[in-house]
Amino acid sequence: MPSSKNAFPLPGEKAFPGLWQAIGELLKLLFALIAFETLASKLFEVLGVSPDNAALLSYSVSALIAYGLIIFTAIKSNQLDIKKVFPIRRLPLGFWLGLLPVVAGLSVLLSELDNLFRLIFEMSPEVIAIFSDLYGSSGLNWLSAVAVIIVAPLTEEALFRGLFLNGFKRRYPPRIAIIASAFLFAAMHMLPWQFLAPIVLGALFAWLVLGTGSILPALIGHAFNNAIPYLMILGGWQIPGFNEFSQIDVVVFQPAWFNLLGLGVLLIGLSIWLVSGVIKINGR
Repeated sequence: MPSSKNAFPLPGEKAFPGLWQAIGELLKLLFALIAFETLASKLFEVLGVSPDNAALLSYSVSALIAYGLIIFTAIKSNQLDIKKVFPIRRLPLGFWLGLLPVVAGLSVLLSELDNLFRLIFEMSPEVIAIFSDLYGSSGLNWLSAVAVIIVAPLTEEALFRGLFLNGFKRRYPPRIAIIASAFLFAAMHMLPWQFLAPIVLGALFAWLVLGTGSILPALIGHAFNNAIPYLMILGGWQIPGFNEFSQIDVVVFQPAWFNLLGLGVLLIGLSIWLVSGVIKINGR
């Protein structure tokens, strides 16, 4: 993987935030999200926006404001260097050619694992309603696409792989920093059947940020992962158990050939990384 002089700094520095400080920031974020989403919902109701669109707009607006406020105040009050919190580096073409199939393959495989978890942990009617509002019955609502593909990656990566990881990597060994940020990312989703995918993807994105010294792989990888179901729908390709959003209330497993396709695509991406020298079998 492309290396950076500051990619794996020596742990032990008392940088902000540590694990408990990060948990405190998450609690403040939850209160802020509830408050701003309540206000936004009332505002869009007064403006006469339809309930479905109001729910999506409320989510996007409240997330942008709440996450932005938490991150801004943390950077300001702790006098953090914004270039270190959100590092950006130019990466080789081979890295990007491998990243997209790796993310696509994982998206397929983790989706099937989510289906299995949904079979074990039944979704409540309230949660089904939330997902129905977010994705819609057709999955082609553009407000939904903006919320899922733009707002969620931008806000979540800025917090978990930006602010949090910047502090963790200076306090803890790399593995602990990666695992801690991934678990907090998964815990923020607060859904047992959606716990595994955020942990795996969160760990991958944190590893990429530390290994490359750039937050761009996490931002683009997260956005691409969320965009895949929509892109497939636009291409006229709807797969049961993957992007058939009308089936949210029932557990449907993906076709075996689709799972094998996901595994193949993942292996292709990893092979590109190996051949291009982006990652080394015996390298860190």
